[in-house]
Amino acid sequence: MNEEEIELKNNAIIHKDNSLTRLDLSFLTHIELSEYKKSDLLAYWIKDFAEYHDQERTFNIAKSGVYSRGDVIKVNLGFNIGNELGGLHYCIVLINQITTISKQRIYKDVVRRNVKISSQSLDLIDEQIIKFFTK
Repeated sequence: MNEEEIELKNNAIIHKDNSLTRLDLSFLTHIELSEYKKSDLLAYWIKDFAEYHDQERTFNIAKSGVYSRGDVIKVNLGFNIGNELGGLHYCIVLINQITTISKQRIYKDVVRRNVKISSQSLDLIDEQIIKFFTK
């Protein structure tokens, strides 16, 4: 290992330690404020995120299927901040990318596997997106 690699490794270790210390403080704060659900959700998300991150190099996108406009999929949106949606939600695949997600976040859901939104309903969604986001 050369000096630059050693410095990068040492910085990575320092940043990891600082992040874990800060995360521990956040958990303790939520627990002290009796925000047990928030603490649990954050813990679940960190576990899921770590698994997504570890599997990223070996994730086979070809095996995850092809999704097209109107497909209903179950997605792990992660830990929310403020009023954002977080956790598991059903989502509709659109032409306009409101938010892009990794296919790793998509859950295999046998209940909704063959559910598709009609073209007419998707056109109404498109109209509302245009109305609210392009003024």
